[in-house]
Amino acid sequence: MLLTWTGFVVSLAAILVISRKNLAVGLISGGVVLGLIVLPFDVLWGRIVYTFTDPEIIMLALAMGVIPVLGGVMLDSGQVDSLVSNVRLRKRYLLPFSAALMGLLPMPGGALLSAPILQKGGEGVPDDLKAVINNWFRHLFLLVYPLNSALIVLSQIAGLDMYRAILYVLPGFAVALALGYLFFLRRVHGSHHHTEDFSWGGLLLPFSIILVAPMLDFTLKRTLSLGAAATLIAVSMSLILAVSVSRNRLELKAIVRRMKPWNFA
Repeated sequence: MLLTWTGFVVSLAAILVISRKNLAVGLISGGVVLGLIVLPFDVLWGRIVYTFTDPEIIMLALAMGVIPVLGGVMLDSGQVDSLVSNVRLRKRYLLPFSAALMGLLPMPGGALLSAPILQKGGEGVPDDLKAVINNWFRHLFLLVYPLNSALIVLSQIAGLDMYRAILYVLPGFAVALALGYLFFLRRVHGSHHHTEDFSWGGLLLPFSIILVAPMLDFTLKRTLSLGAAATLIAVSMSLILAVSVSRNRLELKAIVRRMKPWNFA
């Protein structure tokens, strides 16, 4: 037990130090350090080889790399702004919706991207309240979002069907949602005044891009039992759709450099 805890602490320290330079290298290094302390070397080497050669893991890693690129494309194409500007809700519901939307598109600096949206939509709401709503609801819906990279990976490691795992998480999600409303959202009043005309296309098209991936992932896993391949196909289709419907000229290389998909993969 002491050896296990020692390995955990040392590996965590390695992750924290190395991740300051490179997150991906930090995570891999932490895993290797932990294995060197708690596993025989032949077992550790076998797990390393398996991790980098197993087709399921490779496809899962590729899928995790596509998701942040999808977020970057939706931002640069204006699809996120279009979605937020066409959601006609009271401030009490617009603020958590905007925060949750940024949380569902995993990307570096998510808080910095969602904060200006809440600032714009939450005029008259105290800054500290906007900050806590941003933090609470940006992470809350990740508990049940089928394209949450942590949920996908942990379900795979545990050998659980992801959609069954979501059912187990739902009670905790419901409690957290109720607490967020009770302590934060009840204090928000008024409506946001929109200066743009409402557009069904501006609302439904970005929603469709976000919903295509989990719907296709669920369908392929249930009908064809594709596993990680279903996730890779699903997120790739969402990315293709987002690029194809963009009215803005997209610099995909710049988006990839900014979103750093290798860290997620």
